[in-house]
Parts: sequence; C-alpha cells; structure tokens
Amino acid sequence: QVLGVDQSFEGKRKALQLAEKENVTITYQLADLLEIELPANSFDAVGCIYFHLPPTIVKPIFEKLSASLQTGGCFIIEVFNKTQIHHKSGGPKDIDMLYSAEFIRELLPNYKFIELYETEVMLNEGSGIGRVPE
Repeated sequence: QVLGVDQSFEGKRKALQLAEKENVTITYQLADLLEIELPANSFDAVGCIYFHLPPTIVKPIFEKLSASLQTGGCFIIEVFNKTQIHHKSGGPKDIDMLYSAEFIRELLPNYKFIELYETEVMLNEGSGIGRVPE
C-alpha cells in the first residue's frame, strides 16, 4: 500500500500515470504536509524525492514524517545539493532550500545511515531515470 502526498497536481498526475503503467495502485492526496494527519509509527518507508522546503518548515515536516515511520523503517531522500545553485537546470533557486549531507544528518539525528552522499547525476525527467555521469 502506498500513500503519496504532494501539493502539486502535476506531481499527482505523473505519479498516477506511472502507477498505471506499472500496474500498481496508489492512494494520492493533494495536501499540505504541515496540516495533514499522518498516523504515528505506521509506515515501512517514507520517501522524499526532490522535496525542497523553506527553512522555516523543513524541521517540523521531517519530524512529522519521522514520527510516521515504524521502528526499523527506511527514510529515503533524494534532493538537490547546494552546488545545484550554480546550474541552470531544475531545483530551487534559493540556496536555503538546497541540502547538504551534513544538513540531512542534522535533520535526522537518530538515524543510522545506510548511504548518505553527494554526487552529480544526469536527469532525464521524461524517462524518470537518473544516472551518475561516467
């Protein structure tokens, strides 16, 4: 069972389109994460993909998401790092909405990290595929 939450109708459309293509069903809500009720200790995994927040709300939202995760669950994050500010492609244009590995550690101080690194990838948003450049 999958719950998707986003404020973007376009994000919802793309997610439902991909789910249909892959023959899976997801529940998808257009909502503000500051206001949505998430049941505590209920998810096996939480994924935040290109999930960039203003500095004033990033900590409370990550705390809410962490509280919804079961003990032993996985928190999966893929975001633009601060070097993205120098590129014309995608991502926030406000450096305070970009992340570093150190900042992720600060947001999730009680987590054991399986992988945490910064790298450069080539994105092809049309295909949904990213790859590390050779």
